[in-house]
Amino acid sequence: MALNRYVRNEGIRWCPMWQGGLSRYGITYEQARTTCGWSYWYYCPHDNPWVQGYSGGRAALCGYAMHDVSRPTKKPLFAEVWEAHEVDGTNCLYNVVYCDSHARTLVLATFRDQVKYLYVTRDGQDGF
Repeated sequence: MALNRYVRNEGIRWCPMWQGGLSRYGITYEQARTTCGWSYWYYCPHDNPWVQGYSGGRAALCGYAMHDVSRPTKKPLFAEVWEAHEVDGTNCLYNVVYCDSHARTLVLATFRDQVKYLYVTRDGQDGF
């Protein structure tokens, strides 16, 4: 939303692979476009029930300074989380930007893997 005034082409809001994942949920592309406005959904490690449930609150970033993150190369800042990036029927791709600003694509197979690699605490420990 912060970049709206800079976006000249609506296509930038849509992942090319996303349409393939819509049918799994019985949603048409047009329904998604008019309802959502974009295809990118991000996990963001704020104080929410998911973060609290898997890491005892130690994954939250809201209210903390960057110096509170002791391992910024291991702590996700945000990640694209959507099953439309299915690779082979089991594994899915997740694009992640870390607190040190590097990006990486993870191939994860299970929800447990998502929790382990995305709900990482500020000290770099996994979300369990």
